[in-house]
Amino acid sequence: MQPNRKVMITRRRRRRTIEQKPKIHLYLINFVLVVVGLLVAVVFGIIMSGFISAYTVYESFAQQLPDPTAIETEQEDFETTKIYDRTGQVLLYELFDPFRGDRSYVPLEDIPEFCREATIILEDKSFYQNPGFDPEGIGRAFYQNLRGGQIQGGSSITQQLIKNILIDEDERTQLSYTRKIKEIILAIEITRRFDKDQILEWYFNTNSYFNLAYGINAAAQVYFDKPASALTDAECAMLAPIPQFPFLNPINSPDEAKYRQWITLNRMVDEGAISQTEAEAIFAEDVKVKEVEERFDILAPHFAVYVREELERKYDPELIYRGGLKVYTTLDYDLNQKAQQIASDQIKELLENGNNASNACVVSIVPKTGEIL
Repeated sequence: MQPNRKVMITRRRRRRTIEQKPKIHLYLINFVLVVVGLLVAVVFGIIMSGFISAYTVYESFAQQLPDPTAIETEQEDFETTKIYDRTGQVLLYELFDPFRGDRSYVPLEDIPEFCREATIILEDKSFYQNPGFDPEGIGRAFYQNLRGGQIQGGSSITQQLIKNILIDEDERTQLSYTRKIKEIILAIEITRRFDKDQILEWYFNTNSYFNLAYGINAAAQVYFDKPASALTDAECAMLAPIPQFPFLNPINSPDEAKYRQWITLNRMVDEGAISQTEAEAIFAEDVKVKEVEERFDILAPHFAVYVREELERKYDPELIYRGGLKVYTTLDYDLNQKAQQIASDQIKELLENGNNASNACVVSIVPKTGEIL
C-alpha cells in the first residue's frame, strides 16, 4: 500500500505545480506591464519637462526682447535726406549719416527678380519654407562649433535682418549662444507676424553693401549710378555677394568682385535658377562701375552746404540725417550753371590780359522775395 500512496502524493504535487504556473505567468506579465508603464511615465515626464523647460526659456528670452513690430518703425525712420533745386529734378546734395551711411528705401516689386534669386540662393536657400531660421544650417554650424570651439553663423535672412535692426549694436559683434538664441526666437516671432515678401523687402533695405551703402537701392547708386529697379542681371550677380564679402566689391577690389560674380552665377546654375549658357552670357557682359571720385559729388556746393547748415541750425540731427527729407530749394540750377560759365569766361579773359584774377563771385537774388537763384 505504501508505494501506491507515494504515487498519489507525487501526482497531487504535480497538479499543484501545474495549477500554480498560470499564476506565476500572470504575476510576470503584471510586473512587466508595471515596469513598462513606469518607464513610459518617466520618458513622458522627461519629454514634458523638456517642453516646459524649453517653453520657459523661450518665454524668458521673448520677454526681454524688443517688439518685432519695431522693424516697421525703423524702416520709416531711416532714410537719406536729399536737397533739390527749385524744379525738384536736379539733386544737389544727399545728406547721409556718417555713422550709418547712405540709404533710400525701395519696395520689393522694384527690386529685379534676378537680384532676389541671387541673394536668396547665396544667403538662405530655404527662406520661403523655413520658420525664420534654417534648422539644417543651425545644426551644421553647431556641429562645426563643437569641433572647432568657435561659434559660427548659420544665420538665415530673417536672423540677419534682426541682427541689423533689433539687436543692440554692442551685442552684434559678440559671438555668443545667447545672441543666437535671441535671433532664433525673434526670427520665429517675426515670421509668425509678417509675410515672407515683407521680411525680404526689409532685408534688402537694411543690408550693408559697404562703402556707406545701406540697402540695395543705395548700393545700386554707389556702384553703378542707377536705381535698383534698373540693375542688370550682371550687376545683381555682382552685388549679391557683397554682404558676405564686403571688401570684395567693384570699387575696392574689381577683380575679386568679378570672381565672386562668377561664383554667384554658378551657384544659381547648381540650384536650377539659370542655365550654364545663361551664366556664361551674363558673366561676359561689361559692367560699368561708377568712378570713386563721382561718389560724393555736390552740385552748386556753396549753396548746398549753406542749405545743410540751415537745416542743422533749425532741426534735430536725427530728423536731418535719418528722416528721408526731400528739401526743395530756390536755386535755379540751369541759371546757376550759366552764371558760373560767364564768370569763368571773364576770369579767363582777365588772366589773358595780364590781370591777377583767379576767383569770381556771382549772387542772383529775387529782390521782392529774397530768393537765392
